[in-house]
Amino acid sequence: MLKKVVLLATVLAISIVAVACYFYFDQFSGGFSSKSSDWGNFGSYIGGAVGAIFASLSFLALLYTVFLQREELTTAISALEDGAASQRKQVENHEAQKFETTFYSLLDLHNRAVKELDFKLADFSGYLHNLETDDSVSVDSYLAARQEHVLENVELSQYFRVLYQLLKFIAKNNIRNNEKQFSELSLGCRDTISKYENDEKMYASLVRSFVPVKLLPVLALNCIPTYAGLNNLQRYWALLERYSFLEHMRLDHLPINMSTFLIFDRYSYAMGEKGQNVIEGLVRQLKSKYPDKFESDLMEGGYLHTYADHV
Repeated sequence: MLKKVVLLATVLAISIVAVACYFYFDQFSGGFSSKSSDWGNFGSYIGGAVGAIFASLSFLALLYTVFLQREELTTAISALEDGAASQRKQVENHEAQKFETTFYSLLDLHNRAVKELDFKLADFSGYLHNLETDDSVSVDSYLAARQEHVLENVELSQYFRVLYQLLKFIAKNNIRNNEKQFSELSLGCRDTISKYENDEKMYASLVRSFVPVKLLPVLALNCIPTYAGLNNLQRYWALLERYSFLEHMRLDHLPINMSTFLIFDRYSYAMGEKGQNVIEGLVRQLKSKYPDKFESDLMEGGYLHTYADHV
């Protein structure tokens, strides 16, 4: 291509000079002059007639060169961007593969812990009842007693720790969480869970499918943080809220006692898309049993606070 351009330019230049000479000799016929003035006039003619054309062609050639360089630069930038995008995609695929490998290893550990629980405990409802406490104690005292009861069962409390680590891994290490954020603020951001649902909540839902439904109320009660934050459960509670982890909990099996009161008071999103009529029915029963507690401060945004005026 370059050789053709050079050849064409050479032919064009010779043609221009030849045409200029033709018109000169056609006008001033005769042989070669021996006078320097004639040669000077001839040079001035050639310079004036051909020089302007060559200057214009040179300028056009310069513009064409700039255009070619711009095209080459654009192509190079595009190639670099494609290469960078391809590299980023490879990194993302590697990170996703690494995430899933670790996730399924943790899920297998979780499922083995669930099987051990199923063999050891046929029923978890005992953790929801008052045992040695009664309804006259303060809410925080009741909660502390229930959570202490769970801690006394080594297998059950160990399982809850395994589940926490698995949910924490999903929240902190999913490929969309570039900064590996795992704070109460980041967990409570509803926008991110909607935006990253296919990359995060999908895995949490898979985990939830392996958790026995009868264990969900105990999990809910165990993960409620105290207002003073002394039991260090804020992030565990935030994970259940973030992933609507109690969505499959059987509300019709819950006892009308302080355990259910606490669950409905301290959670806002964890039950997911539960029917409003079902929730209102339970709130109505709780309000009938604990009218004094409804008059005190309920947690703002919790199910009791939201539905209290509807019943």
